[in-house]
Amino acid sequence: MTYNMRPRVHKHETPSPRPAIASRGKGKGKEKTKAATPHKPKRGTRKKKGISAQKAESHPAASWTQPKNPQATFLGLPAELRLQIYSYVFESPLIHVHCHEDEDLRDPEETLPTRFTWTACRAVNPQCSLLCANPKWSGLCKEEERCSYIIKFPPPLLGFAALRWTSKFIQYESQEFILKSSTIAVDPAKIEEFIRFLKKRAPSQLQHIRHINLFGTQERIGLYGFTFQPLQRNFPNLKGIACQLQSSSWDALAYKNTTLDNLGQNWGILQEISRICPSTTVALEAWMYKKPYPSDEDIQTRFRCMREANLNKLESTRGNGFEMEFVQLPLVAWKPRAFWRRWWHHVK
Repeated sequence: MTYNMRPRVHKHETPSPRPAIASRGKGKGKEKTKAATPHKPKRGTRKKKGISAQKAESHPAASWTQPKNPQATFLGLPAELRLQIYSYVFESPLIHVHCHEDEDLRDPEETLPTRFTWTACRAVNPQCSLLCANPKWSGLCKEEERCSYIIKFPPPLLGFAALRWTSKFIQYESQEFILKSSTIAVDPAKIEEFIRFLKKRAPSQLQHIRHINLFGTQERIGLYGFTFQPLQRNFPNLKGIACQLQSSSWDALAYKNTTLDNLGQNWGILQEISRICPSTTVALEAWMYKKPYPSDEDIQTRFRCMREANLNKLESTRGNGFEMEFVQLPLVAWKPRAFWRRWWHHVK
């Protein structure tokens, strides 16, 4: 038989407090008594300040002070000198415009206004400044030389882009310089949305843009009245129009004996772009890639035609003044998992 040595406590009774516990201090030989106290509820713990808040308190922001010699600062220089500095610092005469819409939204029904950002081209075509030398679908260059862009991992702000973000005044002042002196490369599927964006946010910039490059797949280029007429109508001061495309209509011709006459007759966009006024510089570049059989040589085909502006002619004449070039080149980035190949998966 076992007995419960703990006394039973009824509901109307309260337990007696525990006796004092004697504890010996460490190394001193003294006894300390801890009075028995009833249990108390814990107080709410305070939230510790973050590291950034502690740094902000220990390093307050410095107050702006008027320089002793305002003319010795960058903004104190004459506007003509600042524009010359912009021309020296500006990396490339071609910039790629990227469209961002509804990125990383947790709620699928939530919508955000479309915004556009730009990055400088890594290498401009030496024969024509309207074209990119190494587009994102090119296998004729090394990976670090391609103009690839990942929205979630944009490149760091360096050079001219970093200078623009130092001051709102510099950003607004250099905006006109960028639009007048560079080619704007836009996806043809987003060109109408880009025009609406500028009309709503900055309508004056439509007059500053001088050169446009429709940079994308051939399937996104419409007819003459759908694509090129809105460009000339909305950008009244255009001096150059370029189309740099991924083409799939000449896959069979790319690996046979092909002549420039056959290419000009079989490709409708060349006929459409030749209707543009001769006073406007025109450049067209088509990239083709297809390897039907494993035994075929892994190459890319590039067709390019250009026409310099002729201010003496105001009416367009088909096939007049075009310089054509048809080149087949072996790949530089030949590995099966090269990143440029992903851009050809959707091109049939």
